[in-house]
Amino acid sequence: MMVYWYECLLLYIVFFLVPTLGVDPTCECVVYQSNGLSQGHFHSPDYPERYPTNLNCVLYSFIGDVNEIVEINFVEMDLKPPTIYPNRQCTDRIRIFKNLDRAGINENSRHDHELCGNLSNLEDKKFFSSGRALVFEFHSEFSSSPRYTGFKGIYTFLEKSAFSTDGVLEIGTQCTWHFQSATKQTSGKFFSPKYPQKYSRLANCRYIFNGRESEIVKVIFNIIKLPKVNTQRSGCDGVGDVIRVFDGRDSTGKLLNEICDTQNQVQTQSTGSYLYIEFMSDSHHEKQGFSAVYDFVTEFPDVDTTVISGGSLQNPGSTSKFTYHVYFQT
Repeated sequence: MMVYWYECLLLYIVFFLVPTLGVDPTCECVVYQSNGLSQGHFHSPDYPERYPTNLNCVLYSFIGDVNEIVEINFVEMDLKPPTIYPNRQCTDRIRIFKNLDRAGINENSRHDHELCGNLSNLEDKKFFSSGRALVFEFHSEFSSSPRYTGFKGIYTFLEKSAFSTDGVLEIGTQCTWHFQSATKQTSGKFFSPKYPQKYSRLANCRYIFNGRESEIVKVIFNIIKLPKVNTQRSGCDGVGDVIRVFDGRDSTGKLLNEICDTQNQVQTQSTGSYLYIEFMSDSHHEKQGFSAVYDFVTEFPDVDTTVISGGSLQNPGSTSKFTYHVYFQT
């Protein structure tokens, strides 16, 4: 891991737009460069002491290799709470830029998340980049005396291919995937759209598994993070973000499982060589989604046997006997 602290002249491009719309050109930078799937810690200035007031801008930039994505995980946070009146506003804040084409931002860059207050009040504590870079900006306003300790977190550079669905994407669709059993490929992984980032609203995805004649399909959803379901509901009835598993080629098959809310290690399997999964989301929610694995498994049929003859044998010179039966397959 390599860390640099300097004025952000390399990562920042000045466009001389209205300063309040983007990142200030006088930012200082802390840069974390990957050494190959590496991991480390980051924190606010002077942590765990109180961070300085009137910090115009500090940029934390995480730059992975071309085959990596970035995960940041906030484990401590103590920033000034947001104002309530006349509207919610973070004055001491963290702004996260996670969908970057390159390792740099400018005054045109729009942040994806804004954080402030206490860690317990955050809806999300982990954030993932879509590409090799992630940047967040830390800003504090002027105050007569520091009061808050700031933040601490862990960053990790992850192998991007670990989150790639192993099927074939149907042309003209965003998330209709086909999985065909083959001699050299009988297992793999699949994910909700954009995983480990949040899936988009109004997702409409299909995962279609086609095994060979002697195979069944087994699926394990290792991680499921969908919107929390009201405890007064019965199962997933009326839930907008849901996974449905059908025993067959399409949704006309028997419904094997309907999955919602947050769960882990949910297993299901087909009775034949086909399995059909659909994932749908409504217009209100965006969550992380799911991570799953599949396996085409050869199933040997039960063999019915019938006794057609029997008797007993005795070894010469022995008083013990053993019984034998002759079987044939029906």
